[in-house]
Amino acid sequence: MTLFEPSSVPASTLVHQVRDTLPFVVRLSPWQFAWTSVRRMMLWFGLCALPVAVFLVIVVRSPIPLILVPIMAAVALLMIPPLMLAVRRHPVLGADEAGLWVSVAPAKKAVFLPWDAIAEVAIKHFSAHDAVCVVPRDPAVDAALAPVTQGNMEARAGQTIAHRRMRAKLGTYIHTPLTGSGLTNEDVLAKLRYYAAGRCPVG
Repeated sequence: MTLFEPSSVPASTLVHQVRDTLPFVVRLSPWQFAWTSVRRMMLWFGLCALPVAVFLVIVVRSPIPLILVPIMAAVALLMIPPLMLAVRRHPVLGADEAGLWVSVAPAKKAVFLPWDAIAEVAIKHFSAHDAVCVVPRDPAVDAALAPVTQGNMEARAGQTIAHRRMRAKLGTYIHTPLTGSGLTNEDVLAKLRYYAAGRCPVG
């Protein structure tokens, strides 16, 4: 599926997945990616629950806070498998002289963007992850990669708010995490600069 096709710029195209045969690919460790995500969620949950637990122990003298530990462990165990499944099979990022391939997990899609169709590539931090963020020259390409919302009206509204917050932070819908790649941010940027060859800003 071609997203756009100006006469002076090659087309950005939805693809099935990031190709394994590209000269530069980034794969994630499923376990490291999942554990980083779950660890942050558990920390956030623990910080939110701490005042309640202190109140129950000191004021009410209730043993209920002891139940929080197995609950948190159970939630973590339930969340890890789907997070591991999300990144276990294919590369999340790839590049060669023609352009950049990005797996956009929230949209459940992947996209190929020629270097001349990219306005900027940068690495930004959001939630527990550093992410490669790609800003296309044509806003329609970014809009086409908006995340999929599912569920009832209330769930979709919550997802929309979260997705807009993420886009405001990262500047684009086209992004993919680097957590568990085994590469430093500068390693990734250096490779992308090499293949971009000055055709778009990187870093």
